[in-house]
Amino acid sequence: MLRFLRHPGVLHFAWVLYFIALPFSKALSAITEVTLLVLAIPALGTRDFRTDLYRYRHVSALCLIFLALLLGLAYTENLSNGFKVLSRYHRFLIIPLIFLAHRRWLLQHFFQYLQVYVTAVAAVCIITLSFYILPPETAASVTDRLGFVLPYYKDQTGAAFGIYSPFTGRLQLGSLISLALLSAVYLVSNSYKRILNGALFALLFFTHFILGARGALLAFLIAFGLYGYLFAQQRFRPVLSRKIGNPLATLLIVFCLASALIGLPWAAYTYLKPVQSRVDQTRWEMEMYQTGQFTQYSYEHFTTLRRVASWQNLWQVVQQNPILGVGTGDYTDALEQAYTDDKYPMPVHNHNQFLMFWAMIGIWGLCLFIFILGYWLWRMRKSGPEFYFACAFLLFYILNMMPDAVLFNQTDSTAFCSFMALIGLTFRQYRPENA
Repeated sequence: MLRFLRHPGVLHFAWVLYFIALPFSKALSAITEVTLLVLAIPALGTRDFRTDLYRYRHVSALCLIFLALLLGLAYTENLSNGFKVLSRYHRFLIIPLIFLAHRRWLLQHFFQYLQVYVTAVAAVCIITLSFYILPPETAASVTDRLGFVLPYYKDQTGAAFGIYSPFTGRLQLGSLISLALLSAVYLVSNSYKRILNGALFALLFFTHFILGARGALLAFLIAFGLYGYLFAQQRFRPVLSRKIGNPLATLLIVFCLASALIGLPWAAYTYLKPVQSRVDQTRWEMEMYQTGQFTQYSYEHFTTLRRVASWQNLWQVVQQNPILGVGTGDYTDALEQAYTDDKYPMPVHNHNQFLMFWAMIGIWGLCLFIFILGYWLWRMRKSGPEFYFACAFLLFYILNMMPDAVLFNQTDSTAFCSFMALIGLTFRQYRPENA
C-alpha cells in the first residue's frame, strides 16, 4: 500500500484532481486536500522540509493567519462557534504545508497544473453559458435531475442580479475565473500553448462579463491592467524607446492599456444585455438608497444595499473593541446583534475581509494579515516574470476583499491559499553577487 501511494502517477493524479476540483466541487476539493496531506506526511519531518519552511517563509507565513485566529479564542466566550470559524480557515495552516512538502514536484509540473486549472474553469464557463441560453423551465428541470449542481431559481434568473452558476456561488466563480484569466496570461507570456490559452482567455473573459460578479470583474480589470503594464514595460518598452524615446514609449503603453480597459467595459455594456441589466440594476439601487425610496421595495434582495449595510454593521462591531477585536468565536454573535439593532432589517452578510479580520481579532490581527501579504510580494520581487503574476494576483485579491469577505468561503480560501503557495514556490533566492 505504501509503495502504491509513493508512486509518481498517484501523486500526479491527485494534484490534477485537486486543480480540477477547485471550480467543480467543494466536496471533491476537500477530499483531494486530505489525500494530498496524507501523501505529504512522509516529507513533513525531513530536513529538506524544515529548510523549505524557512527558505519559503513568505509561504509558510500564511500559517500565522490561522494562529492569529486561534489566539483570538483566548478572549472568546462562544468557543463552539470559534472552532467553527477555525475549521473554515484551516486551509491557511494546511495548504502551505502541503505545497511546501511537494515543492519539487509542483515546480516540475508548474505549467501543467496551471493549464489544468485554466481548462477546468473554462469547462465550468461552458456549462454556465449553456444553462444561461436554456429556457428557465428547461434549466430548472435539468438541475433537478442532476442533483449535484446548485438549485436553479426561475424567479431569480434575471441578469440584473447575475446569471446562474451551477457548481459554486456566482461571486466565488467570479474569483475563480479571474485567477484563470491571470494564469492564462502568464502561460501565454511564457509561450506555453499560446493558441489554446488565447482561446480560453476569450471564453473566460466573455463569461466573466456576463456573470454579474461585479467586484471580482472590476478587481480583475485593474489587476490585468497592472499585469499588462509591467509586461509591456519589460517586453515592448525597450524597442519603443529606441524609436520614440522613453517618455513617449511609456505614454503610449499607458494609453493603449487605458483604452483597452475603458473600451472593453463600454463595449460590453453597449452590446451585451446581461452586462447592461446588471449595471442598470446597480445604478437604480444606489439611486433608491440616496433618495431613501428603497424602503418601498424588497430591498433585502438589493445586492448593493446589502454591502452598504454590511460595511456599516461591521464598523459597529469594530468599534466595540478595535484593539483586540471581539474574539474569533464571539464575532458572529456581535455581527448578528449589530444587524438586529439596525433599523433596516437585512440578511447578515460579511462584505469586507479587512473589516472582518479587524472586528474578529483586532487591529493587531489586521496589521498581521496585511504584513503577510506585503511580505509575500516583497520576497517575490526578484522572481522574474513570476513577479508580474504575483503582483496581479495579489492586487486582484486586495481589491476583491473590499466588497466581500471572500476568504470566509471554502472555494475562495482554498484558491487563495493554493495560488499564494504555488506562485510563492517560484521564488528565486538570489545570492548577493547575482542580485
